[in-house]
Amino acid sequence: MMNIRTLKLTNLGRFEELDVHLAPVEEFKSNVTVFIGNNGAGKTSILKSLATSLSWFVARVRTEKGNGSPIPEDAILNGRSSATIELQVLNTHPATEVATPYRWLLARTASGKKSTTASSLQEASQLAAFYRDQYTQNSGASFPLIAFYPVERVVLDVPLKIKERHNFLQLDGYDNALNQGIDFRRFFE
Repeated sequence: MMNIRTLKLTNLGRFEELDVHLAPVEEFKSNVTVFIGNNGAGKTSILKSLATSLSWFVARVRTEKGNGSPIPEDAILNGRSSATIELQVLNTHPATEVATPYRWLLARTASGKKSTTASSLQEASQLAAFYRDQYTQNSGASFPLIAFYPVERVVLDVPLKIKERHNFLQLDGYDNALNQGIDFRRFFE
């Protein structure tokens, strides 16, 4: 089981620096994190940053050297030369119940600016390799559920009748799971 523990944004969106600790935390044992704020407060920036960071994990579950989504250049805080997203997750091994932390950093430098920080995705690759190994040993192995349904979501092309039975693999669950334009056709099939 994989749980997101912390998210740190630096010079991204409207945030110069933001540390988010996701549930459960020491004070609250709930498994739910709720973001509340006015329009423009940065809720969507936080969620898009999570999706961007997790896209690298998903891409590397699919293939060893997979590439996720980069930080968009227009997401870099005005007047700053670069932005970073740092994610820490806790992965619990299904057989041993041993929890292992993994951390990765995604960086983006604005065009024409000198790079001050580099992406560090080794631990995302290690975590993805863990799940690929599990799947190689057992084709019924589970993967973490990861989905992003932004406010801009729409339902396109809903089939009224399913004409044939489809077989899906566990990895198919990651198809477009973090894309902003979601097509629910496969969900209904």
